[in-house]
Amino acid sequence: MRGNCLERLAIQMYTVHEHAWKDLENTLHQIRALGYRSIEYYGHYSRFNIKEAAHMEERTGVKMVGWHTEWEDLQADTYEQTVSSLEQAGCPLIVVPCLGGEWNVAHTKQDECKEIWLRHIEWLNEIGMKLKDRGIRLAYHNHDHEFLLEYEGKKVFDMLFENLSPDIMLEFDTGRALCAGEDCKKILHQYGDREALIHLKPYSKDNGYDSILGDPADENDVKGILHAYPGEFQWIMLESESRRFDELENARMNAEAIKSILANDSDKS
Repeated sequence: MRGNCLERLAIQMYTVHEHAWKDLENTLHQIRALGYRSIEYYGHYSRFNIKEAAHMEERTGVKMVGWHTEWEDLQADTYEQTVSSLEQAGCPLIVVPCLGGEWNVAHTKQDECKEIWLRHIEWLNEIGMKLKDRGIRLAYHNHDHEFLLEYEGKKVFDMLFENLSPDIMLEFDTGRALCAGEDCKKILHQYGDREALIHLKPYSKDNGYDSILGDPADENDVKGILHAYPGEFQWIMLESESRRFDELENARMNAEAIKSILANDSDKS
């Protein structure tokens, strides 16, 4: 972890998506006032005025990190429209948010097997190459099931990141890893040679995802997690699934917590 982390504070739009989908520009102004410098978009591109999205940074000061883009929107019959739309928006990074799991993305529980994940790896590598030719990066975002599923003694998470192209980024969701009983610091150190994005997701054993970073019950060792990664996170991103509070109030409380945790923190390595 290097430099001023607070200058790299970002937010995943899911945290404030109900507000953002109703009034994107006003929501971005509000999160900028809270200290967030960038946002990762969430939601189908058709929810947004793409031409306006392309100018949001100059209007609000909030930079676009990338866009969570579903598997179904990167298939043969949807790929070109999706990618062209995100290009128009100025999107530099497409993140596949999930495969498999309880949402049955790309395969159902009945289809679950080692071979299906090998096919997913092949597909991700192919999509990554296609996007690279157009100047867009690709990342994969973990949930908990990639840690809980194992084949021949190897977790699906390790299958993915041992076999995906080095150009494909790891978007590491701390809360989902913690829910699966994983050691975030160990994983980030292990995959330190892969370019990564971090989702700091509040999680506690008592309240699940209805938590705030920095709460005594929150399982995230934020400083330890950030220092464990040998590289440098371009953005330090909050993603909260909590619905205990209004979305913007939740974003404010987490921003204040991160600021408190990281105040005057510098690289100690």
